[in-house]
Amino acid sequence: MTTDVRPSESRLARRITDWLEPKNWIIAVTLLVGWHTAQWTGVAWGVVGALFAAVIPITFIKYGIRKGHWGDRHVGAKPARLGDVRSIM
Repeated sequence: MTTDVRPSESRLARRITDWLEPKNWIIAVTLLVGWHTAQWTGVAWGVVGALFAAVIPITFIKYGIRKGHWGDRHVGAKPARLGDVRSIM
């Protein structure tokens, strides 16, 4: 993973920010809730939930970044999101 680190940012701050992003929480929470609910069977369902709630969406976003539809993973500009989604589909 290559990230542009601004002079005022530290590498530690960037890593903490990357690790605490929502997709990581979604994956962790679905697996933990699955384990708490039904141990290994629950973890299997948590994997399915994480796949559809985090893995597939982030894969779609990374594909859009690679194709040049979006500038970064935050996909901030609403007009760009709406226009680019139609061109990808």
